[in-house]
Amino acid sequence: MKTIGRFFAALFAGGAVLMIGGCGGGGRPVPGPTQGTRQVSFRQDVQPIFNRSCAAARCHGSEDAQAGLILSADVSYGQLVNIRSTQNRDYIRVIPGNAANSLLYRKLAEDRPPVGVKMPPGGSLSDSEIALIRDWINQGALNN
Repeated sequence: MKTIGRFFAALFAGGAVLMIGGCGGGGRPVPGPTQGTRQVSFRQDVQPIFNRSCAAARCHGSEDAQAGLILSADVSYGQLVNIRSTQNRDYIRVIPGNAANSLLYRKLAEDRPPVGVKMPPGGSLSDSEIALIRDWINQGALNN
C-alpha cells in the first residue's frame, strides 16, 4: 500500500514540475486569460484603434498601404483574419482564438516581432488597447 502511495505522490510531483517547467512564452508575451472579460466587438472596440493609430497615419489606410495591409473600416477584417502575412508567408496575421501566434498581436505587443518591426512605428498602443486586440483574437476574432 505504501508503494502505491509513493508512486502516486511521485507521479503528482513529476506532473507538477512538468506543468511549471512548460509555462512561459520563450521570451514572447503570453496572452492572459480572457475568461471573465467582456465580449470584445471588432466594430466598436478594435476598428476605432485601427482608425486612430494605423489607417489615419496613412500607413495602412489606402491602396498603397505598408505590407499590403489596409486597416480602414469595411476592409480591415478581411485583410486580417486567417490571412498570411505578405512579409513572410509562414505567419498568419490573425489566428482566431490564438493571439500568441497571431502576427498582428505580436507586432503590437513585442519589441522584436518575428517579422518587420513593432507597430505602430515610433510609438506604441496603450496596454489597454493591446489587451483589447488580444482579447478579441482570443475570443475567436469575430466580425461583430
